[in-house]
Amino acid sequence: MYSKKEKKESALIKYAKHIGISAVVIGALIAIIIIIILWWFYGYKYIIISGGETALEALNSTL
Repeated sequence: MYSKKEKKESALIKYAKHIGISAVVIGALIAIIIIIILWWFYGYKYIIISGGETALEALNSTL
């Protein structure tokens, strides 16, 4: 069976893994929010092209 020290170490390892996974998830959410905000303020006029326009015409109209 496990000793108390081994149980405590395994609990700490599980907690560290949980912290690592949640940090990755939070980081991904923050990155998505930042990308959406930047796209909203700066990128929408370069990404959205009205119907019938070619990419070159859209680029020339933004310059």
